[in-house]
Amino acid sequence: MDDLKHETFADEDINRVVMDFLVVEGHMSAAQHFQRESQTKLLVDANSIGHRMSIRDSVQLGDIEGAIDKVNDLNPDILDNNPQLLFDLKLQQLVELIRQNKIEEGLAFAQSDLAQLCEEHPEFLPSLEQTMALFVFNDVKDSPFSKLLDYSQRQKVASELNSSILTSLSQKPEPRLYDLFRILLHTQKTLSKDITIPCIVDISSAKFNESS
Repeated sequence: MDDLKHETFADEDINRVVMDFLVVEGHMSAAQHFQRESQTKLLVDANSIGHRMSIRDSVQLGDIEGAIDKVNDLNPDILDNNPQLLFDLKLQQLVELIRQNKIEEGLAFAQSDLAQLCEEHPEFLPSLEQTMALFVFNDVKDSPFSKLLDYSQRQKVASELNSSILTSLSQKPEPRLYDLFRILLHTQKTLSKDITIPCIVDISSAKFNESS
């Protein structure tokens, strides 16, 4: 097993995985800089990365309406053919109105936009009801659904939208690095049932635990 510790990989393979991550996640400037430093080819149009970055940034800043407009300018079929994504974006737009304490505007928006989507797709209703529960509390932090206001929720919606855009462009919806992590964790879990192998216990620091 000691040989595993000294296993090496070609720089070109590692660079391609890094480039793929930067491109899929929409880090255009980092991808261009990495291209210059590593001589790794950028196999997609830089403009397409820029469009996705702009849309992602709008969501992460809470400008959901602006993000929807940009998506429709890019390809209206993305939202027309994905009611779940459209609902998630509209629901996040409602959350942003609640965050700004725009109660009347939020209630009107829920009735005009989200209620109709729930009529067409009843499975969306529980999520809308949870979000509407935020209106009941004077301080939304007291709500059991206050996590909807976490900025991580914006990131979740932004990632969902980014994946859908990539799919519409016939590209992988997530970085290959995630596939490698899943394969790694599955493999070491399977092997460690029968033999003692060095297992990664912390991916972020590549820390190994020698015990199974």
